[in-house]
Amino acid sequence: MNESMTPSMYIKQDYSADIEAWLAQGNQINVINNGASTYNKTFNNKPKNAQSAMSEVMAKSVAVQREKIRARQEEDKAHKEDVLAMGKWLDQKKGRAKQLSKLMGHAHGYISQVKMFTRSCSKEKMEVIKQKMKEIERLENVTKHDMEQSQ
Repeated sequence: MNESMTPSMYIKQDYSADIEAWLAQGNQINVINNGASTYNKTFNNKPKNAQSAMSEVMAKSVAVQREKIRARQEEDKAHKEDVLAMGKWLDQKKGRAKQLSKLMGHAHGYISQVKMFTRSCSKEKMEVIKQKMKEIERLENVTKHDMEQSQ
């Protein structure tokens, strides 16, 4: 039991002498990069079939269509300057947002969300908002004029 333990019992053998002899016979060691293959350059060395090729074509087509739709949607959005101007106009007088939402037939939250850029607004809708803003200003001017006459 008191045998001396040699390191070779627990460590792999050193094959460097065998490798040197193998190289001396004219053989070569070729190192292949991790993930590279000499057989085929496709994933898992599987050749492409018609279904996977068609799937790729369809995926690209869908991506192109999606990109066109997004571009059209971006084009249809109201300009940032218009929304900022609306926000400034709303902040000038208390109660304007409530009046605007009433005239528009929307909830107050819609106007607030457009103002805060959390909801997008189309150019057409922004034109309607601008018209309603002018209408509110006319109403405000009429009431100011009436108040001045009564005093």
